[in-house]
Amino acid sequence: MPAPSTPESVIVAPDPHFLLEVDTGVPLLPVKPDEAWLYIDLKTRGLLVFRGEDVIWQVGHVAIGKNGAGRIRFKGSKMTPIGTFRIERINGASRFHTFFGINYPNPQIAEEAIAGGFISDYEAQRIQRHYDRHRVSLPNTSLGGHIGIHGLGGRSAFLHKQMDWTDGCLAVTDDEIRQLSKWVGVGTQVLIEG
Repeated sequence: MPAPSTPESVIVAPDPHFLLEVDTGVPLLPVKPDEAWLYIDLKTRGLLVFRGEDVIWQVGHVAIGKNGAGRIRFKGSKMTPIGTFRIERINGASRFHTFFGINYPNPQIAEEAIAGGFISDYEAQRIQRHYDRHRVSLPNTSLGGHIGIHGLGGRSAFLHKQMDWTDGCLAVTDDEIRQLSKWVGVGTQVLIEG
């Protein structure tokens, strides 16, 4: 396993059975023993790359949205969503170096938002239809969109470690996003736990 990105980035991998105790409201889908997936713990700000049940790489600090995190976020809230998602698109020419877009809002999020009275049935149906037709999330909804994991671009690496600065995405350094590119592809599962 490669060394952590910085000396202070040592994080402890959870017990392999921790998924049974994760309180995101959405369990991780079954993974194959050789399948890579990401676990992001917003309490410790750590990111672990798993292959099956084994940690193969880690990032010691992930910056999140300026206003924290929650299961349901709204457009302009600057919050990071919590739950289980999949990488649905990759932009290697992003202004933030590389952008791994996650499927937020997806139909399950839309159902939860309806149940909570946050969106209309019409908007939930739009999200569902778009997802059924294109297999990607609808980006411009009242729940927001265009959420993902990305690098710093021109941001200060020092300030990145001092504060949460994104509009709801998860940010790592440019070197770390390059490393993640080795394991992350379209369909990679991402579990974000608050």
